[in-house]
Amino acid sequence: MFHFFSRSFALLILFSSLFLFPFQTKAQNIPLNQEELVMLLNEELSGESAKRNLEFISRQHRMRGSEGYTKSVNFIVDKLKEYNLEGIEIIKIPTDGKTMYGTQKARLAWDVEFAELWEQSNTDGTWINVEKIADWESIPLVVAQDSHSGNVEAELIDIGKGNSESDYEGIDVKGKLVLTSLQP
Repeated sequence: MFHFFSRSFALLILFSSLFLFPFQTKAQNIPLNQEELVMLLNEELSGESAKRNLEFISRQHRMRGSEGYTKSVNFIVDKLKEYNLEGIEIIKIPTDGKTMYGTQKARLAWDVEFAELWEQSNTDGTWINVEKIADWESIPLVVAQDSHSGNVEAELIDIGKGNSESDYEGIDVKGKLVLTSLQP
């Protein structure tokens, strides 16, 4: 009993001393004549500017050779210049469909100017827009990459993943617009 009491008493004294004698903290010294540099770094390293930069870039559809890709590259170059970095170089790789890179031909540049997908209803032989399903302006990833331009009015078929025979059982896709959850 006395042994338990003495251990408890010792713990009580230890914890009490922690509160009675506060810890001393020592800040790291700023290197000689570097106060201004430390202040500038403190203002920039908050993460806010990095977040704003990333927000701009992530809003761009950066498919090779696209307008969004070019905007992103130019934005990055401008920021690097704003940060007084020197020797900035942009390496342009052709997206002409002709230049060979090893064993592969460069793919063509691809950009989307406008795209909408509407559910339509045929009323007395006239197709009428009923409900917008998707559009490029709202979600710039709703168009299959490398797809071709066109104006299509067709029945819409959803084949799920579309990577197995069972996805097509009893479904005729000929002449229809096909949706898939995988890359086409």
